[in-house]
Amino acid sequence: MLPVSLYNKYKSMNRGKPVMKGKFINKPVLTFIITSTVVILVSALVGMVLVPEALKTERIEIETIDVSKVPDGTYYGSFESVLTSARVLVTVEDQRIADIDLIDHEHSNGAPAERVLDRVLDEQCLGVDTVSGATTSSKVLLKAVENALNYGLEECEERKTEGET
Repeated sequence: MLPVSLYNKYKSMNRGKPVMKGKFINKPVLTFIITSTVVILVSALVGMVLVPEALKTERIEIETIDVSKVPDGTYYGSFESVLTSARVLVTVEDQRIADIDLIDHEHSNGAPAERVLDRVLDEQCLGVDTVSGATTSSKVLLKAVENALNYGLEECEERKTEGET
């Protein structure tokens, strides 16, 4: 129990209503503690899901593709990570990447990464530098282009297999 003088002080500070009435803690404080605990637990659970996925995104490796082996045509490619996704159409003409059409790019702050597609066109390879500050979006865009070119290679292999039978 509180000393009488301390009890009277709390009582006067709270418009005549005692802060503690034989209870250890009052209702607003208890509500705050419970709400804070729930927020912390939910944040921890979300973190347990997103952090491993974010680490996977950092490990995205872009393969080297020999564009000269990709037959002429337009190929669709896509790639998704935790918070970023991209869909592209890649046009190959005369053993060169002639155009990359960005169909869709969902991102948080990765719009500057779209410059990486111009670098691919200029250098005619996927081994270009990612855009600083938009590394994940850059890698997702490059992986979408890689998947499109791989689709073209697979299509070429299927044609060869069908021609042999």
